[in-house]
Amino acid sequence: MINRRLAVALLLASVATLGGLSACNTSEDSKVVHISGTALGIDTGALDKTIKPGDDFYAYANGGWMKRTEIPADRSAIGGFAVADIRTETQLSDLVEDIAKGDPAPDSNAGRIKALYRSYLNTKVIESAGMTPIAPDLNRIAAIVSVKDLSREMGSQLRADVDPLNATNFHTENLFGLFVTQSLPGTAVMPYFLQGGLGLPEREYYLSADPKIAALRGQYRSYIAKLLTDAGIPDADLRAGRIFD
Repeated sequence: MINRRLAVALLLASVATLGGLSACNTSEDSKVVHISGTALGIDTGALDKTIKPGDDFYAYANGGWMKRTEIPADRSAIGGFAVADIRTETQLSDLVEDIAKGDPAPDSNAGRIKALYRSYLNTKVIESAGMTPIAPDLNRIAAIVSVKDLSREMGSQLRADVDPLNATNFHTENLFGLFVTQSLPGTAVMPYFLQGGLGLPEREYYLSADPKIAALRGQYRSYIAKLLTDAGIPDADLRAGRIFD
């Protein structure tokens, strides 16, 4: 089953290249009437006025919100940015689903959105394609026979805009990410390599003795083996163990 929110997120990223989402500088944008909202600015309900700002400003500014807010069961933390992100996802999902229910002209932006969205949810076609869509990638990797070949492949797949300091963007699905910045001694600009490609969220998922996390490790290892099996790669269980280790 495809995650519909994931489909929407992938869809919107693709629609941007179709011209479905454009910058706010068109003639139509000039016709937009901006209406002052009632929920903008400082949320006074988040304050805890029983605390003096000079004693603990953080508790004063956030105490009310912290007292009444419960961390959702599916999250390790919650905050204003997370709430905004959840609302945005919901609104975008509703927007795309409404378009999908309609009958827009195929050559319109709404029609393109509907076609692309439905293609993401067409699991029968996706499953029938099997591994064919990634065959060129698999063949290219299988053709690696030397250190030079490996170096070329890794370099071509390198993400060169990770930014752990400013944007706190650590993620890359590839083996390495590249971050170029002033060196720690401050004497030169240098490249720093970040490890990528880990499937579990963080270090503790690989090392913790917690029974629940240990169970997740087993499921993750089985998942790796299944991917290798589906890709037609021999010795899937053995290779899965090496990848996990």
